[in-house]
Amino acid sequence: MRKLLERVIVGELNEHHSQDTAWYNEKRKDKQKLFQMNLFGREIDKKVASWTEESKTWFWLDNPKETLSLELTRFAIQDGRVEFALAARANAGFRVWGRIPRLVQGNASGTAWVKLAIEGSTAVGGGGLTDSRITKLDGKLRDLQFNNDLASPLEKLVTDALNDQVRDRNRKLRRSVEKAIDKVRF
Repeated sequence: MRKLLERVIVGELNEHHSQDTAWYNEKRKDKQKLFQMNLFGREIDKKVASWTEESKTWFWLDNPKETLSLELTRFAIQDGRVEFALAARANAGFRVWGRIPRLVQGNASGTAWVKLAIEGSTAVGGGGLTDSRITKLDGKLRDLQFNNDLASPLEKLVTDALNDQVRDRNRKLRRSVEKAIDKVRF
């Protein structure tokens, strides 16, 4: 059971092995600049500018068959449910694109080492695993390497964008792992 669970999670992670199969996130944020003043005791707010900031993020595991390592740190069967925790480490590729209209547009790409922590449980029955629940999915990046020197000053911005990917898309990422586990039959 332990090896089967590991194999299913590794299989799901291996599916995101290139930019074409990457986890993708698109974000738009409306912004505005106000002119504020106090005129004869009355506060006046006047909109002087508005714009929409846009960003797109692609994140994938770079050659996961060679760089992905997985360690099942907890495995227990309790009340018909398998409770598990695992730590994964892999080299990942990323691409980030962003635009602030009439001001700046740019993109950066590169690689980083990522650590994932996944915790959850799944029910055993009916010839397979069902009702999987991922209760924790966290990721951390380190050793960010850009494909060009011009992107290095953007390291914090890119790291934040990639961490936003995990936070903003966490429910979707969790659900994809849950669906993969629920497909297991024996």
